[in-house]
Amino acid sequence: MSGFSSSLQADKSELFGSAGGGKPSARPTSSAPRGAPRSAPSAPRATSSSTSGSSASSAARPSPAPPRSLLTAEQQRRKLAEAEDWRNQARAAMKKGFFSSADPLAAYAYYRKAAECYKATACVEKEALIRASAAECSLATDSHQCAASEYKRAGECYAALDRYEDSCAMYRKSAEACAAAGDLARCGEMLMQGASELSRGGSAYAGEAGEKFEEALRVFVPDDLNSFAGFRSKPPEGSASPSPVVASAFAPELCTKAMSFFLSTSPRSLRSALYALGCVCRLLEDDGDATQSLFRAYLSVTAAQLATGDPVAADATYMSVHLQRTSYLKSEECKVAEDLITAVKNFDGEALQAAQKERIVNHLAPGIRALIMDLRVSGAAAGGGARRKQPTPAEKLAALPPAAAAAAPAAAPGRLADIVSETAEVDVGIDADGMAGEIEEAMAEMDRLTEGMDDLLGDEEEDDDVEDDELDLR
Repeated sequence: MSGFSSSLQADKSELFGSAGGGKPSARPTSSAPRGAPRSAPSAPRATSSSTSGSSASSAARPSPAPPRSLLTAEQQRRKLAEAEDWRNQARAAMKKGFFSSADPLAAYAYYRKAAECYKATACVEKEALIRASAAECSLATDSHQCAASEYKRAGECYAALDRYEDSCAMYRKSAEACAAAGDLARCGEMLMQGASELSRGGSAYAGEAGEKFEEALRVFVPDDLNSFAGFRSKPPEGSASPSPVVASAFAPELCTKAMSFFLSTSPRSLRSALYALGCVCRLLEDDGDATQSLFRAYLSVTAAQLATGDPVAADATYMSVHLQRTSYLKSEECKVAEDLITAVKNFDGEALQAAQKERIVNHLAPGIRALIMDLRVSGAAAGGGARRKQPTPAEKLAALPPAAAAAAPAAAPGRLADIVSETAEVDVGIDADGMAGEIEEAMAEMDRLTEGMDDLLGDEEEDDDVEDDELDLR
C-alpha cells in the first residue's frame, strides 16, 4: 500500500508540482513490489561505430572458404551411403533396356537428392559433378530453368574450390540454358558471374576474363546500339542480327562492374572501359527514371575519354550527346565535366586540380575516381594509363595511299634517328623509333611555323613600304 501511495504522490508532483515549493518526491524506478527479484540489465545495443566497423571488415573479406559439415562422423558415413544409393538409382534410370527407355525426369530427381546429401557432408567436388549430371538430365526434358539453376550451383561449388575455369564453364552453361528459356537478362547475369570468377585468378586470366566481360555486355546492349562499339578489344566480324536492349533491374550495376574490372587491370584497359560505359549510358538513357546515375555515367565517359589522351573526342561527346539532355545542364556532374575539358584544353594545371577536388568526384566509382585523380594537363592519365605506341616514319609511309607513297621521298634513317637509337640502348623503356618520329614531327611543325612567321613578317614589310610611299608623296 505504501508503494502505491508513493507512486501516486510522484505522479501528482510531476503533473502539478509539489505543494509549498518543496521538491517533488522521486518516482520509483519500478512498479514491482518490494522484495521481488530484479531482472538482470539488458545488454547494450550495438552503436553505429560497430556497424561501420563490420562493414569495413566485410569490404576486405577474402574469398569464401569451402563449407564444412556439421554432422558427426557416423552421420556423414550414412549420408555418403545414401548419396551413393541415389546416384546408383539415377544411373539405373538412365539405362536403356529392351522393353524400357531412359527416364531423365526420374534421374534428375535422384541426382538432386544425391547432390543434397553431398552438400550436407561438405563434399563440394562431388556435389558439383552431381549437379552437372542433374542439369544434363533436365536439359533432356527441356526444363531449361532447372538446368540453369543446377549449373549455377555447380559453378558456386567450383568457385569455393578456387577452380576458376571450371566455375566459368558452369556459369556459361547456365547462361546458355537461360538463353534457351528466353531469359536474356538472366543469361547476361550468369555470363557476368562467370567472368567475375575468372577474374579472381589474377593477371594470368585477365585477358580471357576481359573477353568474357565484353561477351556479357553484348547480351545487355548489342553493338549496333552502343555508341562506343568500336572500342571493343576484338571488333565484330560481319554484321550481327539486330537485337533489342535487355533491360533488367540490375543491368546497369552489372555493366558498371565490368567497367571497374577494366579499370583495375594493369595497365588500364581504357578502350574496353569506354565500351562498358557505352552500355551503362544506353541502359540508363532508356530508363526514364534514371537521373543521378545517368549524370555520373556521363561524367565517367568524359573522364575516360580524357584519360585516353583525346580531349577533342571528349569535348565532341560532351557537346553533341551529353548536353542534349536538358536536365544534365543543371547538374554538378556537368560543371565538373566542363571544368575538366577546359582545363585540359587550356593546359591549366590549377583549374584541373580544382576540378579534381570537387565533392561530386567522391561519389563516383572507385576506378573512375582514381582515373580523374591521375589526369594531367596533357590529357592522358598517369599511373597505369595505357598509351598507344606512336608509329614510326616507315610505318606512316607504308600506311599512305599508293599515289601519296610514290610522291613521298624515300625514307632514310637520319643522323637524329641514329643518335636516339644509340641513346636508347640502355634499357630504360625508351622507344627509339617512336621518339625519333616524334622529334622529326616536332621539327617539321616548327619549320611550318617559321615559314608562316616569315610570310607574316613579309606582308608587314610590304605594308610599311606602302605607308612610306604615301608619306613621300605628301
